[in-house]
Amino acid sequence: MIDSDLESVYELAGKAGRGLTTLPYSKSLLQAKIKDSVKSFAFMSDRPCGDSYLFVLEDTENEQVLGTSAVFSKVGGFEPFWSYQLDSRRNCSQVIGVDKEIPFLRIKKVHSGPTEIGTLYLQKEYRGNVQGRLLSLGRFLFIRNYPASFEKTIIAELRGKIDDQGQYPFWNAIGANFFDVSFDTVDQMVNVDKHFISELMPTEPIYIELLPKEARDAIGSVHPNTKPARALLEQQGFQFMNEVDIFEGGPMYGCSVENIQSVTQSVVEKVYKIDGEVRWGEKTYLLSNFVDPMNFRACLGNFSKSATGEITISERIAELLKIKLGDSLVATPMFSKNQKDPL
Repeated sequence: MIDSDLESVYELAGKAGRGLTTLPYSKSLLQAKIKDSVKSFAFMSDRPCGDSYLFVLEDTENEQVLGTSAVFSKVGGFEPFWSYQLDSRRNCSQVIGVDKEIPFLRIKKVHSGPTEIGTLYLQKEYRGNVQGRLLSLGRFLFIRNYPASFEKTIIAELRGKIDDQGQYPFWNAIGANFFDVSFDTVDQMVNVDKHFISELMPTEPIYIELLPKEARDAIGSVHPNTKPARALLEQQGFQFMNEVDIFEGGPMYGCSVENIQSVTQSVVEKVYKIDGEVRWGEKTYLLSNFVDPMNFRACLGNFSKSATGEITISERIAELLKIKLGDSLVATPMFSKNQKDPL
């Protein structure tokens, strides 16, 4: 993502609506995020230290931005990362014959956390036709290409459940009582200064059975538009971490980098030949270049491989990925056996 993408990303943020915290509908906030991202790509750190990397999916035919995604190299630091841990305790009474598991939410504050992916949004009319898969999985090849800059574990904080009236039941039952402002206000403030969380967040356990049914049902549930993204993460090896977002109650998923399917199945090949067209095989691949981070590109495509292992790509793929003869190409299958595209 570059500075000239601001107007397009601002338009996407307006379409994304409430709850996608890292894609705020504010030009000033988005401009700051893009500026930070450009700096991160240009001066890539040799260790994870909270850098943000924003990506856009572009329709190269029409030069139109279709979606966004992001990687945050490390959560926590000066402003800690907050979540609710799902926990329980066993209460027993022989006198009345009760042996019961009592579930509760325990606040968790992390200063040195893992890498996080987020900001995944694709325009509605382009969903269901592999574009979302490209937008999401391309981030994993970036992490795979520059492992020193990221933690060994990747997490994803998914948007929480919303009701028919556009309300977040989990927020209404808990957060609204302590922060005394609207959900939208809090959603914007976390992009400016998170210190208000430490000042107002309750530190005592919250017993789930005391919450309204709508709030209980929202714990670990996702926004309807987020279900496909969750399914894709599960295909990649991510699992529910038994933690939820402190505002919406949306689930947190996690996976070690070495177990992410797109990473484990990836190969690095040197480009031997660039030809007009390359015959497509049975598989579609997610391809990326392996040059400097500032020029990272990923696209869908294929390649041919000779009996001696030499790789040929089409002129179009070389143009999209900014690859020349002798450069390395990273490839991973877009789909494994029996997989479908949830996005």
